[in-house]
Formats: sequence, structure tokens, C-alpha cells
Amino acid sequence: MTENSDPRPLHRRAIAQTGTVLAAVTADQFALPTPCTEYDVRALLSHIIGGLTRAALVGEGDPDALARPAMAEGVPDDGWPAAYRAAADRATAAWADDTKLDTLVTPAQRAEFKMDSRWVVLSRKATDHAQLAVQPGWHVLPPASPVALWTDDFSNVLSVFSWH
Repeated sequence: MTENSDPRPLHRRAIAQTGTVLAAVTADQFALPTPCTEYDVRALLSHIIGGLTRAALVGEGDPDALARPAMAEGVPDDGWPAAYRAAADRATAAWADDTKLDTLVTPAQRAEFKMDSRWVVLSRKATDHAQLAVQPGWHVLPPASPVALWTDDFSNVLSVFSWH
């Protein structure tokens, strides 16, 4: 796994909390509106389960995962908790292997010339991006050399790149 924070514990916690809320939904609530104006409660449940299924498909290496609808179709009114548990179990299993966190692009995507990427944020002062630097997945790069990276008269951005 990379030096980035492992998102899976937080994702499992979100899955558990969402499952608790979803299990408490009653049939008389299905047609109620939600903050997402295009969804009533039933459609939102479908979207939540469909999105979780998409996450599972990505983890399973399906190259068309994100092209699939993010909706669960054909779920009976009494079947939402079971459909959610199945999607949650599938997504959790699909991402159980630590090495998947380091694989941002599937072999099929590489064949289409899609590649992993790393991003660097530059600023004159560290305080300009201090809030970003403490977020999961981001870290401050150590100085690569005593050469100045940035001054008012000079920019040596290429010195921070990691060429693979």
C-alpha cells in the first residue's frame, strides 16, 4: 500500500452507518422527497445501492464499471436491506486486497493508454496550502536538493517530479 491513508476503515464505517439508516426506512416513506430533488426515498435507496455496486465493480476490475447505471433495479419494497447488505459485502470484498489501493488503473485501461497520475501543488508559502497538506492522501514533499524550487525570478518545477 502507498504512504496514503487507507480509506477502507472509514468506508466500512460509512457502510455500517448507512446500513443502519437504510434498515429503518419503512414502506410508507418510499415516496417521500429527499434533499436530492431528483430522488424520492425509493430512488435514493436505489442510487445508494447502485453506487456501492459500482464501487465493487471497480474493485473487481470491471473496465466498464463507471459506465454502468448507478441505480439498483428490480429491488422489491421489502428487499432494500438485503440488497444493500449484498452490495456492501461485495464492495468490501472487492477492496480487501491491500495491493488494489496501489493500482489506480486496471490493465485494460493501461491498454487504452490511461495511466496513474500523481499531483503536486506548489505555492510560495507552505501556509497557502496548509489545509490541503493535512488531508488523507496528501503529504508534503521533502526538499529534493538545495536548489531553490521557486523564487520571483526562477522556477525549477521539474526538480520535484518523480520520473518512473
